Amino acid sequence: MKKVILAGACMLASFGAFAQAGAVMSAESNFASGKLDAAKESIDKASVHEKTGNKAKTWFLKGEIYRGIAADQTGMYSKLDTNATVVAYDAYKKAVQLEPGKTYSKQAEESLKQMHFFAGAQKYKNGDYTGALPLFEMATTANPTDTLAPLYAGITAQQLKDYDKAAASFENLIKIGTNMPDIYTTLASIYRSQQKNDLALEVLKKGTAKFPGDKTMKSEEFNLYIATGKTAEAKANLEEAIKREPNNPTYHLNMGILSEQTGDPEGAAAAYTKAIELDPNSVDANLSMGVMHYNKGADISKNINNMDLKTYQKEGKKLEEQLKVHFKAALPYFQKAYQLDATNLNILQPLASIYKVLEMKTEEAKIVKEIETLN
Repeated sequence: MKKVILAGACMLASFGAFAQAGAVMSAESNFASGKLDAAKESIDKASVHEKTGNKAKTWFLKGEIYRGIAADQTGMYSKLDTNATVVAYDAYKKAVQLEPGKTYSKQAEESLKQMHFFAGAQKYKNGDYTGALPLFEMATTANPTDTLAPLYAGITAQQLKDYDKAAASFENLIKIGTNMPDIYTTLASIYRSQQKNDLALEVLKKGTAKFPGDKTMKSEEFNLYIATGKTAEAKANLEEAIKREPNNPTYHLNMGILSEQTGDPEGAAAAYTKAIELDPNSVDANLSMGVMHYNKGADISKNINNMDLKTYQKEGKKLEEQLKVHFKAALPYFQKAYQLDATNLNILQPLASIYKVLEMKTEEAKIVKEIETLN
């Protein structure tokens, strides 16, 4: 009787193993037929069974099925598992580990090259930037000519404030080749934040060479020259920009600012005049021109205030007339700037001083009241 029972037990065990092998076959058949729900049900059972859960084929097939679920565009199967991409990735990974060098393991390894990115994208979508970054980095290694992986690796590293890795990814992307000028300006910005101005400038030079018409990059290059005290290079940059776009008021405005900084007031006045001619409603251009005249008057006013009585009696009246000349020259530009931006204290406060010196009491009182309201 014992022998019969033992034989029966062996038959049951064999039947169980056959049933689980059948689950793999069923999953494979349903997957081939596009029945992802039935395929998922079968492969989930097979992957946890002791007889089939340690086979590379089982996990490779699970990867394929869940990858299909993740890629479903019909809406029929995508809801089966909203984390299907990561499940597929993990399944391929396990297939590689179980039987390295064998058929299904090799196939899983090839699939993994594609799944690094998609698994990373899923983690990124879920806000798991820490988990996403190494996957994007692996995708970059697996597909050295792919541009999406280093792009997302850089963006993810920025989210994590790992700017060294972000910079490395964007550098790699530029090396591969990108048609996105923003990558150059972003990388330059990272280097600037790290006080690596030479690297930032090198990146911007590459960018402007590839995208000569990109205004943002030219502007960043100009700003970097100014920030690093390279005024000659900044001026050359602007002259080139003006030659390319002679009717761009911003370039003339910047040329005016640069000319003032390098001690060329006549050049500055000419540049500001051109900027205003091209864009009469430019607050910055009108204010810059007004401030240039205003500062000349302010210097005279300071000298007057520092005079003793005897010196003032001798020279004061003459200097006051010169002060009025400069403030009269500044007035129309401040008035225009005020029309364009009536709440800007950088406009209102000097304008009040101008009205005071020119003895325009009604206008002065109005501006002073507005300043008090804003304060």
